[in-house]
Amino acid sequence: MGAQWKTEGVSALWPEINGPFLSLRGMADAYHPEDEIQKTYKQLLAGFDAITGCEMKELYRFRIALDQMSEQTTSIPEIFLIHKAFTAWVNFEYDLARMLFTQHIRAYPSDIIALFFLHMLDFCTGKTTNLNSVLAFCDNHISKTHYLYSYYLSM
Repeated sequence: MGAQWKTEGVSALWPEINGPFLSLRGMADAYHPEDEIQKTYKQLLAGFDAITGCEMKELYRFRIALDQMSEQTTSIPEIFLIHKAFTAWVNFEYDLARMLFTQHIRAYPSDIIALFFLHMLDFCTGKTTNLNSVLAFCDNHISKTHYLYSYYLSM
């Protein structure tokens, strides 16, 4: 399954799960992946959710999960840099993780899920003001009618 919209990136892989995820309601059991790409996407969301709690054991668990993900699914354009960024994050390479997330967002400027990942990385590393330039860039690409626009505004 490719991206529905050219600039949506990872957000387009499974739109139905994005709202509940961004609402911070956790990963609903009602959402079952239809293919390997959605399975990988859900693993990325769950891993991200776990590591933002800043517990070491969750970082190590997510590192293992990232290592075990299928190269076939992690090599698709919508996931490739996200996977690399999370790998850097769990290895405490925060500047590299930020660079990779930013690079992904430059390629997919209306990828609100990726923007949320970057927002939380900046939050967890105490660098929230770094997001301003990325938001300024994304403003030109995210319409007020975007289905995740309210979440974009909350960042």
